[in-house]
Amino acid sequence: MFNVATLGCIATRNCCNYFDSKFVKHVLYAPKLSLIATSGNPITCSQRALEHLEYFQRGVVLRDLNKTFWNEVEHTKPDLLLVDLAEEVKGLISMHDEGCFITNSDYLKRVKVPLVGQELRVINIESDSFKRLWVQACQYFSRKSTLLKTKTVLIRLHVPERFTSQGTICSYDDALLGKIKSLNRHLDWCYSEFLQNVDCHEITIPLDAQISEYSKGKKVGIADYTKELSELIAVKVASRCDLEMHLIPSSTSRVDLY
Repeated sequence: MFNVATLGCIATRNCCNYFDSKFVKHVLYAPKLSLIATSGNPITCSQRALEHLEYFQRGVVLRDLNKTFWNEVEHTKPDLLLVDLAEEVKGLISMHDEGCFITNSDYLKRVKVPLVGQELRVINIESDSFKRLWVQACQYFSRKSTLLKTKTVLIRLHVPERFTSQGTICSYDDALLGKIKSLNRHLDWCYSEFLQNVDCHEITIPLDAQISEYSKGKKVGIADYTKELSELIAVKVASRCDLEMHLIPSSTSRVDLY
């Protein structure tokens, strides 16, 4: 059995559905988690603060708060860790403790006030603080992945610059497209720093293949892709990691939605 873990979005996680499940098993899915938030001091909260979240959502937030990602990697022992930075555009939440950072995810936004009961500060992705923390996070990732002998594959995903509507691929208006291009410049910087600090394989996904499915041109589609992208990722991962013989036809694959 070949075990795969994902630190990234659902499109990357679902590439595993295009492999023979008798050989490839997905063992860990960690979405909506900033690389910066995989380390640092755990944050204590009451279960009541999370009780209105669905089971999966609660697990995502608790992984972020408790800083258990690398413990889970050590426990599941993946042969391959797929990493994409598609959701690394929302910034961080900082607490009074300088070592406490939480991903500013949409799940956390539903609970962050009752969660910690103290003053919070947003660290924007454009800030010098974020950039400094990002470089440190890449270096920490390198140390942990080396220690655990984890093979990492970086999947270069971006914010889609086009969207689908009623079967037609469309372009965003100039205002939204400008915001998207700015976010993608930020992601390019993050990918560059990751590659400079982490020993990994890199897979580039053509921007033309990254199409937003649900934004309908009315909002920025962060980590929002048509399901066909997962198959493309699978093909590229198979080629890079010598797994071609274990690919299965797309007509027999299934796509999980979380």
